[in-house]
Amino acid sequence: MGKYKILITNHALEDFRGSETYCFTLCKELSLNHEVYVYTPKRGAVSRKINEFAEILEKPEGKFDIILFNHNNTVLDGFESNCKIYTIHGKYPILEKPPTGMDIYIGISEEISEFYKNLNTITICNGIDTEKFNPSNNNNNLKPKNILYSSNAKGKFSFKLFFASKLFGLNYRRIGLKSNKKDNVLNDLLWADIVVGLGRTALEGLSCNKKVIVADQRFYNLVGMDGLLTRENIYNSMRCNYSGRAFQKPISFKNIFLELKKAISDDSSWERDWILENHDIKKIALKYIYLAEDFLNKNNY
Repeated sequence: MGKYKILITNHALEDFRGSETYCFTLCKELSLNHEVYVYTPKRGAVSRKINEFAEILEKPEGKFDIILFNHNNTVLDGFESNCKIYTIHGKYPILEKPPTGMDIYIGISEEISEFYKNLNTITICNGIDTEKFNPSNNNNNLKPKNILYSSNAKGKFSFKLFFASKLFGLNYRRIGLKSNKKDNVLNDLLWADIVVGLGRTALEGLSCNKKVIVADQRFYNLVGMDGLLTRENIYNSMRCNYSGRAFQKPISFKNIFLELKKAISDDSSWERDWILENHDIKKIALKYIYLAEDFLNKNNY
Protein backbone atom coordinates (compact mmCIF):
# COMPACT_ATOMS: atom_id res chain seq x y z
CA MET A 1 0.00 0.00 0.00
CA GLY A 2 1.35 3.40 -1.00
CA LYS A 3 1.31 6.68 0.86
CA TYR A 4 -1.21 9.06 -0.71
CA LYS A 5 -2.11 12.72 -0.68
CA ILE A 6 -5.80 12.59 0.29
CA LEU A 7 -8.49 15.26 0.45
CA ILE A 8 -11.65 14.71 2.50
CA THR A 9 -14.57 17.13 2.17
CA ASN A 10 -17.69 17.65 4.26
CA HIS A 11 -20.54 20.17 4.09
CA ALA A 12 -20.00 21.26 7.70
CA LEU A 13 -17.52 20.56 10.48
CA GLU A 14 -19.09 22.72 13.16
CA ASP A 15 -20.61 20.29 15.67
CA PHE A 16 -20.06 16.58 16.30
CA ARG A 17 -23.01 15.05 14.49
CA GLY A 18 -23.35 12.12 12.10
CA SER A 19 -21.31 12.91 8.99
CA GLU A 20 -19.08 15.29 10.95
CA THR A 21 -18.06 12.52 13.34
CA TYR A 22 -17.68 10.14 10.40
CA CYS A 23 -15.33 12.63 8.72
CA PHE A 24 -13.34 13.24 11.91
CA THR A 25 -12.88 9.52 12.60
CA LEU A 26 -11.86 8.70 9.03
CA CYS A 27 -9.45 11.67 8.83
CA LYS A 28 -7.75 10.70 12.05
CA GLU A 29 -7.23 7.10 10.97
CA LEU A 30 -6.02 7.95 7.45
CA SER A 31 -3.61 10.59 8.79
CA LEU A 32 -1.61 7.83 10.49
CA ASN A 33 -0.27 6.64 7.12
CA HIS A 34 -1.17 9.33 4.57
CA GLU A 35 -0.97 13.07 3.94
CA VAL A 36 -4.51 14.26 4.68
CA TYR A 37 -6.20 17.56 3.82
CA VAL A 38 -9.74 18.65 4.65
CA TYR A 39 -12.12 21.14 3.11
CA THR A 40 -15.42 22.39 4.52
CA PRO A 41 -17.50 25.53 3.85
CA LYS A 42 -18.50 25.62 7.54
CA ARG A 43 -15.80 25.41 10.17
CA GLY A 44 -16.20 24.90 13.88
CA ALA A 45 -15.38 22.57 16.75
CA VAL A 46 -14.83 19.53 14.53
CA SER A 47 -12.48 21.25 12.06
CA ARG A 48 -10.45 22.65 14.96
CA LYS A 49 -9.96 19.13 16.30
CA ILE A 50 -9.11 17.78 12.84
CA ASN A 51 -6.50 20.51 12.44
CA GLU A 52 -4.44 18.71 15.10
CA PHE A 53 -3.61 15.89 12.63
CA ALA A 54 -4.67 17.12 9.15
CA GLU A 55 -4.48 20.40 7.25
CA ILE A 56 -7.67 22.43 6.80
CA LEU A 57 -7.69 24.10 3.39
CA GLU A 58 -8.36 27.83 3.18
CA LYS A 59 -9.61 27.60 -0.43
CA PRO A 60 -11.27 24.85 -2.49
CA GLU A 61 -8.29 24.12 -4.70
CA GLY A 62 -5.40 21.70 -5.13
CA LYS A 63 -4.38 18.40 -6.73
CA PHE A 64 -4.57 15.15 -4.80
CA ASP A 65 -4.07 11.43 -5.35
CA ILE A 66 -7.46 10.60 -3.85
CA ILE A 67 -10.45 12.76 -3.00
CA LEU A 68 -13.14 11.46 -0.64
CA PHE A 69 -16.13 13.73 -1.24
CA ASN A 70 -19.02 14.00 1.23
CA HIS A 71 -21.99 16.17 0.17
CA ASN A 72 -22.49 17.49 -3.34
CA ASN A 73 -21.83 21.16 -2.48
CA THR A 74 -18.17 20.29 -1.83
CA VAL A 75 -17.61 18.85 -5.33
CA LEU A 76 -15.91 21.93 -6.77
CA ASP A 77 -13.91 22.68 -9.93
CA GLY A 78 -10.82 23.75 -7.98
CA PHE A 79 -10.14 20.18 -6.84
CA GLU A 80 -8.18 17.81 -9.10
CA SER A 81 -7.58 14.12 -8.55
CA ASN A 82 -6.86 10.84 -10.29
CA CYS A 83 -9.47 9.11 -8.13
CA LYS A 84 -12.68 10.80 -6.99
CA ILE A 85 -14.83 8.88 -4.51
CA TYR A 86 -18.24 10.14 -3.41
CA THR A 87 -19.83 8.75 -0.23
CA ILE A 88 -23.61 8.87 0.15
CA HIS A 89 -24.80 9.02 3.76
CA GLY A 90 -28.56 9.15 3.24
CA LYS A 91 -31.40 8.74 0.74
CA TYR A 92 -33.35 11.88 1.59
CA PRO A 93 -31.23 15.01 2.25
CA ILE A 94 -30.64 17.01 -0.94
CA LEU A 95 -26.95 17.45 -0.04
CA GLU A 96 -26.46 13.68 -0.29
CA LYS A 97 -27.67 13.39 -3.89
CA PRO A 98 -24.67 12.08 -5.84
CA PRO A 99 -23.26 14.28 -8.63
CA THR A 100 -22.07 12.93 -11.95
CA GLY A 101 -18.42 12.47 -12.81
CA MET A 102 -17.21 10.46 -9.82
CA ASP A 103 -14.95 7.44 -10.29
CA ILE A 104 -16.43 5.45 -7.40
CA TYR A 105 -19.67 5.79 -5.45
CA ILE A 106 -19.96 4.53 -1.87
CA GLY A 107 -23.12 3.96 0.16
CA ILE A 108 -22.77 3.73 3.93
CA SER A 109 -25.47 1.03 3.97
CA GLU A 110 -26.82 -1.63 1.66
CA GLU A 111 -30.13 0.27 1.60
CA ILE A 112 -28.39 3.29 0.06
CA SER A 113 -26.30 1.20 -2.33
CA GLU A 114 -29.41 -0.53 -3.63
CA PHE A 115 -31.20 2.82 -4.01
CA TYR A 116 -28.32 4.06 -6.19
CA LYS A 117 -27.50 0.75 -7.86
CA ASN A 118 -27.46 2.48 -11.28
CA LEU A 119 -24.16 4.08 -10.15
CA ASN A 120 -22.65 0.69 -9.25
CA THR A 121 -22.53 1.89 -5.68
CA ILE A 122 -20.35 -0.08 -3.28
CA THR A 123 -21.20 -0.45 0.41
CA ILE A 124 -18.69 0.64 3.05
CA CYS A 125 -20.28 1.01 6.47
CA ASN A 126 -19.61 3.70 9.04
CA GLY A 127 -16.40 3.30 11.01
CA ILE A 128 -15.99 3.51 14.78
CA ASP A 129 -12.84 4.33 16.74
CA THR A 130 -12.89 1.08 18.70
CA GLU A 131 -9.83 2.03 20.73
CA LYS A 132 -11.70 5.03 22.11
CA PHE A 133 -15.13 3.43 22.35
CA ASN A 134 -14.32 0.32 24.32
CA PRO A 135 -15.70 -1.21 27.53
CA SER A 136 -12.35 -2.22 29.07
CA ASN A 137 -12.43 0.32 31.90
CA ASN A 138 -16.14 0.06 32.53
CA ASN A 139 -17.80 -1.81 35.38
CA ASN A 140 -21.07 -2.99 33.93
CA ASN A 141 -23.93 -3.39 36.39
CA LEU A 142 -25.10 -6.97 36.81
CA LYS A 143 -28.62 -5.67 36.41
CA PRO A 144 -29.22 -2.65 34.14
CA LYS A 145 -29.61 0.54 36.13
CA ASN A 146 -28.87 3.37 33.69
CA ILE A 147 -30.34 4.31 30.33
CA LEU A 148 -28.93 6.88 27.89
CA TYR A 149 -30.94 8.53 25.12
CA SER A 150 -28.85 10.40 22.56
CA SER A 151 -30.63 12.56 19.98
CA ASN A 152 -30.87 16.07 18.58
CA ALA A 153 -34.55 15.56 17.75
CA LYS A 154 -37.44 17.31 19.44
CA GLY A 155 -40.66 15.44 20.03
CA LYS A 156 -42.72 13.19 22.29
CA PHE A 157 -40.46 10.16 22.00
CA SER A 158 -38.22 11.32 24.85
CA PHE A 159 -41.21 11.63 27.19
CA LYS A 160 -42.43 8.12 26.36
CA LEU A 161 -38.94 6.71 26.91
CA PHE A 162 -38.52 8.64 30.16
CA PHE A 163 -41.74 7.37 31.70
CA ALA A 164 -41.16 3.79 30.51
CA SER A 165 -37.67 3.93 32.05
CA LYS A 166 -39.08 5.08 35.39
CA LEU A 167 -41.45 2.11 35.48
CA PHE A 168 -38.39 -0.14 35.48
CA GLY A 169 -36.57 2.02 38.04
CA LEU A 170 -33.88 3.05 35.56
CA ASN A 171 -31.78 6.19 35.91
CA TYR A 172 -32.49 8.25 32.78
CA ARG A 173 -30.08 10.58 31.01
CA ARG A 174 -30.46 12.44 27.73
CA ILE A 175 -27.76 14.10 25.64
CA GLY A 176 -28.25 16.13 22.48
CA LEU A 177 -30.16 19.28 21.57
CA LYS A 178 -28.54 22.70 21.89
CA SER A 179 -28.70 22.69 25.67
CA ASN A 180 -26.77 19.45 26.13
CA LYS A 181 -24.42 18.90 23.18
CA LYS A 182 -21.17 17.10 23.83
CA ASP A 183 -18.06 16.62 21.72
CA ASN A 184 -17.14 13.53 23.74
CA VAL A 185 -19.97 11.20 24.72
CA LEU A 186 -17.73 8.38 25.95
CA ASN A 187 -18.33 8.96 29.66
CA ASP A 188 -22.08 8.97 29.08
CA LEU A 189 -21.88 5.71 27.14
CA LEU A 190 -19.77 4.06 29.85
CA TRP A 191 -22.27 5.22 32.47
CA ALA A 192 -25.15 3.61 30.61
CA ASP A 193 -26.27 0.01 30.57
CA ILE A 194 -28.83 0.60 27.81
CA VAL A 195 -28.33 3.05 24.93
CA VAL A 196 -31.19 4.38 22.80
CA GLY A 197 -30.70 6.16 19.49
CA LEU A 198 -30.04 5.81 15.78
CA GLY A 199 -27.03 5.46 13.50
CA ARG A 200 -23.71 6.33 15.10
CA THR A 201 -25.24 6.39 18.57
CA ALA A 202 -26.11 2.73 18.13
CA LEU A 203 -22.64 1.89 16.83
CA GLU A 204 -20.79 3.65 19.64
CA GLY A 205 -23.05 1.96 22.19
CA LEU A 206 -22.38 -1.46 20.68
CA SER A 207 -18.65 -0.76 20.63
CA CYS A 208 -18.84 -0.18 24.40
CA ASN A 209 -20.69 -3.51 24.72
CA LYS A 210 -24.00 -1.92 25.71
CA LYS A 211 -27.52 -3.10 25.04
CA VAL A 212 -28.78 -0.91 22.20
CA ILE A 213 -32.34 -0.04 21.27
CA VAL A 214 -32.59 1.48 17.80
CA ALA A 215 -35.42 3.98 18.12
CA ASP A 216 -36.09 7.69 17.76
CA GLN A 217 -38.47 10.08 16.05
CA ARG A 218 -37.08 12.36 13.37
CA PHE A 219 -38.91 14.66 10.98
CA TYR A 220 -38.02 12.30 8.11
CA ASN A 221 -38.74 9.09 10.06
CA LEU A 222 -41.78 9.80 12.22
CA VAL A 223 -42.88 6.20 12.71
CA GLY A 224 -40.67 3.16 13.07
CA MET A 225 -37.96 1.55 15.15
CA ASP A 226 -35.90 -1.61 15.04
CA GLY A 227 -36.02 -2.12 18.79
CA LEU A 228 -33.44 -4.04 20.82
CA LEU A 229 -30.54 -5.23 18.69
CA THR A 230 -29.82 -8.94 18.96
CA ARG A 231 -27.56 -11.42 17.19
CA GLU A 232 -30.58 -12.49 15.17
CA ASN A 233 -31.77 -9.10 13.90
CA ILE A 234 -28.68 -6.90 13.74
CA TYR A 235 -27.76 -7.66 10.14
CA ASN A 236 -31.10 -6.33 8.91
CA SER A 237 -30.72 -3.21 11.04
CA MET A 238 -27.21 -2.68 9.66
CA ARG A 239 -28.57 -2.88 6.09
CA CYS A 240 -30.51 0.32 6.85
CA ASN A 241 -27.72 1.96 8.88
CA TYR A 242 -29.48 1.35 12.20
CA SER A 243 -32.11 3.91 11.21
CA GLY A 244 -35.24 2.13 12.45
CA ARG A 245 -36.39 1.50 8.89
CA ALA A 246 -35.48 -2.20 8.88
CA PHE A 247 -38.43 -3.34 11.00
CA GLN A 248 -40.43 -0.13 11.38
CA LYS A 249 -42.09 -1.09 14.66
CA PRO A 250 -44.63 1.57 15.63
CA ILE A 251 -43.28 4.02 18.18
CA SER A 252 -45.78 3.67 20.99
CA PHE A 253 -45.44 3.66 24.76
CA LYS A 254 -46.30 -0.04 24.80
CA ASN A 255 -43.60 -0.96 22.26
CA ILE A 256 -40.98 1.16 24.02
CA PHE A 257 -41.87 -0.58 27.28
CA LEU A 258 -41.57 -4.02 25.66
CA GLU A 259 -38.17 -3.24 24.11
CA LEU A 260 -36.87 -2.00 27.47
CA LYS A 261 -38.11 -5.20 29.10
CA LYS A 262 -36.17 -7.26 26.54
CA ALA A 263 -33.02 -5.22 27.10
CA ILE A 264 -33.17 -5.61 30.88
CA SER A 265 -33.54 -9.38 30.67
CA ASP A 266 -30.90 -9.92 27.94
CA ASP A 267 -27.64 -11.15 29.51
CA SER A 268 -25.81 -12.05 26.27
CA SER A 269 -22.55 -10.34 25.32
CA TRP A 270 -21.74 -10.11 21.60
CA GLU A 271 -22.04 -6.42 20.76
CA ARG A 272 -18.36 -5.47 20.86
CA ASP A 273 -17.39 -8.39 18.61
CA TRP A 274 -19.91 -7.26 16.00
CA ILE A 275 -18.38 -3.78 15.84
CA LEU A 276 -14.84 -5.12 15.65
CA GLU A 277 -15.84 -7.31 12.74
CA ASN A 278 -18.00 -4.85 10.77
CA HIS A 279 -17.31 -1.25 11.83
CA ASP A 280 -13.73 -0.90 13.10
CA ILE A 281 -12.37 2.33 11.55
CA LYS A 282 -9.05 0.64 10.78
CA LYS A 283 -10.82 -1.83 8.49
CA ILE A 284 -13.12 0.83 7.03
CA ALA A 285 -10.24 3.17 6.16
CA LEU A 286 -8.35 0.33 4.48
CA LYS A 287 -11.39 -0.46 2.33
CA TYR A 288 -11.33 3.08 0.94
CA ILE A 289 -7.60 2.91 0.26
CA TYR A 290 -7.77 -0.51 -1.40
CA LEU A 291 -10.66 0.62 -3.63
CA ALA A 292 -8.80 3.75 -4.67
CA GLU A 293 -5.53 1.89 -5.15
CA ASP A 294 -7.22 -0.71 -7.36
CA PHE A 295 -8.76 2.05 -9.48
CA LEU A 296 -5.45 3.91 -9.81
CA ASN A 297 -3.60 0.74 -10.82
CA LYS A 298 -6.21 -0.26 -13.40
CA ASN A 299 -5.99 3.20 -14.98
CA ASN A 300 -2.17 3.27 -14.91
CA TYR A 301 -1.87 6.28 -12.59
